[in-house]
Amino acid sequence: MKNRFIKLIATVVLPVSLFSCASNTLISNGGYSDVSLNSDSDQFEIKRLKEVSAEGNAIFGIPFDKKVGNKSGLIVRFNGVTLNGSNRVLPILSLVGLSIAGGAILNNAVGYKSWENGGGYKLGLAASSAIVLPVTGIINNQIWGFSAAGRASQKLNRQLVEDNPNVDVFLNPKYSIDKKNSLWTQKAEITVRTMGATLKVD
Repeated sequence: MKNRFIKLIATVVLPVSLFSCASNTLISNGGYSDVSLNSDSDQFEIKRLKEVSAEGNAIFGIPFDKKVGNKSGLIVRFNGVTLNGSNRVLPILSLVGLSIAGGAILNNAVGYKSWENGGGYKLGLAASSAIVLPVTGIINNQIWGFSAAGRASQKLNRQLVEDNPNVDVFLNPKYSIDKKNSLWTQKAEITVRTMGATLKVD
């Protein structure tokens, strides 16, 4: 049974470990905002805005950076990054479920105490679930591989609007997305450079 459990762990860990990777993505918008079509050039002022960056981090697929709560940002008709925001509840629940299931498998592999020693599993579910946590953490981190990037995206547009309250229209965004997923952790940083148009009001 012990050898069978070791083979099972190796079968799971080896393929999953191959998914550890780092990537850098650049995204640019090929169109121009409707402001150039609906307004004369003397009715708005366009300038290059200061770049905005946001970062996200996760361990075992669970975001652990500063809680963002319900804060998010929306720029209507803004072509760019549209990742969903990430919360902690679902990754935590899936990690607990995976650990309990893995703990049950480990209990069966290790076996039972003798009747003279009171019977029952040698490890117990709590101990076995804790022992398999490094393995279930790898699996959970792959299931929720977008957690860090989603958390960064959740912050980005809001920060862009907060930093530029006088801008009426954001134009031609260019994104740089650095993402690194290891076995147990994730880190993502998204940077956007864009132009802003401010309408001139008489």
